[in-house]
Amino acid sequence: MNSWRLLIGLGIGIFMVGLEVESWVLSVCLFFLAWKSSIELWHMQKPPRWFINALVMVFLSILWFRYKTIFGQDASSSFLIILTSLKLLEERTLRDQKFLFLLGFVLISALFLFSIEAPSLVGGIACFFFLWSAQGREIKYSSVFLKSLPLALFLFLFFPRVQNPFGLQGLTSTQGSTGFSDDLNPGSISRIQNSKEVAFRVQFIGDKKYRPHDQYWRGQVLTLSDGLRWMKPTVPTIERVFERLPRADYEVALEPQGKRWLFVWEPTSGIQTARTPFVLKRGQYYESVAPIYERLTYQGRIGDDSGIAKAEKSDLQVPQVSVRIQELVKEFIAGSPHREAISEKILAYFKDQKFTYTKSPGTASSSLDAFLFEGKKGYCEHYAATFATLLRLAGVPARVVTGYQGGEYNTYGRFWKFSQSDAHAWTEYLNEEGKWVRVDPTSAVAPERLELGGVMFEDLPEEWIGQNKAQDYLKTREAWWIQARETVLQSIESLNYELVLFLIDFNLEKQKEIFAEYRFWVLGAGVLLIGLFLFQSFYRRDRRTYAEWLLDELEKKAARTNLYRESSETLRQFVNRWEQSRPDLHENLEKLLAVYETSQYATGTPKLSAKDVRQILKGLK
Repeated sequence: MNSWRLLIGLGIGIFMVGLEVESWVLSVCLFFLAWKSSIELWHMQKPPRWFINALVMVFLSILWFRYKTIFGQDASSSFLIILTSLKLLEERTLRDQKFLFLLGFVLISALFLFSIEAPSLVGGIACFFFLWSAQGREIKYSSVFLKSLPLALFLFLFFPRVQNPFGLQGLTSTQGSTGFSDDLNPGSISRIQNSKEVAFRVQFIGDKKYRPHDQYWRGQVLTLSDGLRWMKPTVPTIERVFERLPRADYEVALEPQGKRWLFVWEPTSGIQTARTPFVLKRGQYYESVAPIYERLTYQGRIGDDSGIAKAEKSDLQVPQVSVRIQELVKEFIAGSPHREAISEKILAYFKDQKFTYTKSPGTASSSLDAFLFEGKKGYCEHYAATFATLLRLAGVPARVVTGYQGGEYNTYGRFWKFSQSDAHAWTEYLNEEGKWVRVDPTSAVAPERLELGGVMFEDLPEEWIGQNKAQDYLKTREAWWIQARETVLQSIESLNYELVLFLIDFNLEKQKEIFAEYRFWVLGAGVLLIGLFLFQSFYRRDRRTYAEWLLDELEKKAARTNLYRESSETLRQFVNRWEQSRPDLHENLEKLLAVYETSQYATGTPKLSAKDVRQILKGLK
């Protein structure tokens, strides 16, 4: 078995799985891989087995204290790649190589438990190629691939889709991969806004066109206030469960998050999912019944704000505040009989007092008083929480909404991608007509955040924030090399999205629909695929070697002159007899004889090409 190909294949698998777990695990594995490479290159001494066994126990203990289990997806995958790296270090015999060979396929399976996107598929295929080719030259990839293709297609079409069959739970942190928790603290959203990790993708059904500042995707509603900190009520009210929609306006492909939030367009009148039950809660936000540990697609229907709402006690709950804040609220109320006017005064206060939106607010804005009178700088959660608290102190029912705003539009795939950089918080208040009105106080200090979306806003220079320079920044991105880069990235992202959506949507329900609609065609396809697999598996056709073909051609040529080879006669003896009757063919016959003997008995390559051999055969008249 080829040691280097085995090492490269396992290295790819370890690296791809390592990207999905904690960085320290990947660092440890890369160190062991470098150690193994040094052993192969410079023939260094391999570590003793007792040392490897001791390392196994050490890392097992570390993972146990970190995760409190080894059965979760992150814990088991971390342990798997560490064990594989250590097994590579102690590899000595062919038996060890065969064990590592099989372990490589377990790595590929573990990789696809995390992701089925294009990078994972490419990495998995590369890992498979190097593992398979490590077995030696006698393995023919094309024949193996063709034989396995019918069975693979049959399993994909007919094998039941089992969702998370082992009950693995990969996300164990309190925030999940969305970065949100069940409450809002200063900096709780800003911690993830430097990440461009995908949160979800959206495709609108129809010809509707939107801009980033139109994109508000509701995640959860917080109604309990403690100044800058906002929380969900202890016992949220479940209103009803939706079933099927008569039509849908958009489709969301949500990434695993370990939480229950379903992000919906604001406003949405209803959603539907294929297999995940969910509920609508007070505040018009949706949650799944169980945590989401795998990619989920659902459809939604855009609604309107025609409903009349009533304020609850939790919508008017206020925290204890200082006298200075109470005096400020009295200024907002004075001469403002309407709730809308109070809202506008608060926004004007942010502008007049030169509040700023900054990526590093520090500790100067850690409390409501400090933010309003000292620091005057912060992220979106500072402004949303402060704005809602001031409205409540003025007697206006208000609440904080967290979700995503902005997004990036992919012109090739015609879908919107929302990353963690688009995480956002805004405010709603109940007006005199009994309707909840959305107000985004970030617009008063950083309108560029709403115009550009979170991803481009993160690249915006700090000194440009609040200067209404969104269009100027967009002009700087018109350079040809930036456009070319965006074209390539969007094309790859579009292909990846289509692949992901296809693999997600082809679930058990989709299989049942196809079987019900195309029953006989599906049955015929299944019989054909299984038939092809069985035919390739049991039918054996004896293929002639190159030397056997050449021998057969020479005998045919000689037979045309009534010259036949005896069964006890070697080809050299036969050629010598042939040359005696035809001395003019001596040179060509010797060339063909040399090709035959090289092909039949030697391991080298014949000096003459197949084309030259055919040309010489044609000249034997």
